[in-house]
Amino acid sequence: MFERALVGIFLFGLMVSVSGAESPRNLGTDRHVFIDRRMVDVLSNAELTVNPPDREELVLIADKPWESGGITSYGNVLWDPEAKEYKLYYVPVSWDAEPGYCTALATSKDGIHWEKPNLGQVEWNGSKENNIVVWAQREGTVVIDPSAPPDKRFALVSSAPEVGTQLFTSPDGIDFTLQEGQLSPHQSDSQISTFWDDRIGKWAHYFKVYEGEDGWHTDSKVEVSKTIPYPQDEPLGRSVGRVVTEKLSDPWKE
Repeated sequence: MFERALVGIFLFGLMVSVSGAESPRNLGTDRHVFIDRRMVDVLSNAELTVNPPDREELVLIADKPWESGGITSYGNVLWDPEAKEYKLYYVPVSWDAEPGYCTALATSKDGIHWEKPNLGQVEWNGSKENNIVVWAQREGTVVIDPSAPPDKRFALVSSAPEVGTQLFTSPDGIDFTLQEGQLSPHQSDSQISTFWDDRIGKWAHYFKVYEGEDGWHTDSKVEVSKTIPYPQDEPLGRSVGRVVTEKLSDPWKE
C-alpha cells in the first residue's frame, strides 16, 4: 500500500512537471549559436566554453613606406578559384599622405605565407610599385559575385567621408573601377561587412551609422533595420544597421 502511494505521488509529480514545462521550440533548419542557456533544456556532463584561439606567428607586417602608420583591423580574406590563391584585402595607414589610408592586397597559396605584389595600379609618392588597389577607401569588403559578368566578378562595397557608400568592380580583384552613383549617401563609421545570405537569396550589408541620422527606410528593394545592443538611459552614439539587396548595384536608399 505504501509503495502504491509513493508511485502515485511520483506519477502526479511527473504530470505536474510535464504540464508545466515549456513546449519545444521550432528551430527549423537554421543554424543557432549557443551563447547562453535559453535554447538548452537539459545540460548533462557538458558546459558552454569559449575555445581559446591558438596564437601563431605573424603573417602580415607593416614594412612598406605606405604602411608607416601600421595596418588597421579592417580587412577580409577570400579564396579566388580562378587564380587559385587567397586574397587578403587590408587597410594600411600612412603618415606621409592625405588622407593617409587605402585598400591594399596581399596574396597567398596556403593562407600562411603572404606576399605583397607590385600591382602597378595606384600611384603613391610618385610610384605605382606597390600593392594598393584603391586609394582613400578603408571601410569596405571585397566579395566575388558569381552572377556578375566577367569584367565585374569582384566587387568592393566601401564608404568614405563626403562621398557616402560606393561600389567598385573588377575582373581580377586588382584593377577596380568606381561605378556611377551611390549605394547610399551615408558613410559607415566602421567596416561594411557584405556577404551573400543563402537563407534569403540576397546580399546582406552590415554597417555602423551615427544614432539619429535620418534617411534609412524600407522599400520594395531595400530592407533596413537598426539595433542598439544594450539598453541604457542615454541612446548610444552609434548603432548597427543591416541592409539587404537583390544585387550589389542596388541602391540602399532611393
